[in-house]
Amino acid sequence: MLLRLVSGLFRRHPPRRAASDDLAAALNRGAALTQDGQLAAALQVYLGAAKKYPREAAPHIRAGNLLRKLWRIEEAVHAHTRALELSPDSHALILSAVLFQSHYLAGVSAEALFQMHCR
Repeated sequence: MLLRLVSGLFRRHPPRRAASDDLAAALNRGAALTQDGQLAAALQVYLGAAKKYPREAAPHIRAGNLLRKLWRIEEAVHAHTRALELSPDSHALILSAVLFQSHYLAGVSAEALFQMHCR
């Protein structure tokens, strides 16, 4: 009898997906949109995921990469800075930030980037 009651509860209320599953689905959706060339739509997906999961670095990284492709450089710097705040030990993220700075912001000092971020 207890087994029927418990199984009946699960039928009416299916188990909720874990937040990490929802985040992964959003990141996959954004990647698919990016691959299809729908950068504005993908950016909205990543920004929505960043808002929904503010303590996760991945949506900030993806948003930063798209903002960079869209030449929205100041916003890209902010997104990557936020990702670094969330995941300061990420070697891949640090390398990405250095390459970003050297490629897109050649001639702009790290101190100037820091000052821009602190405004």
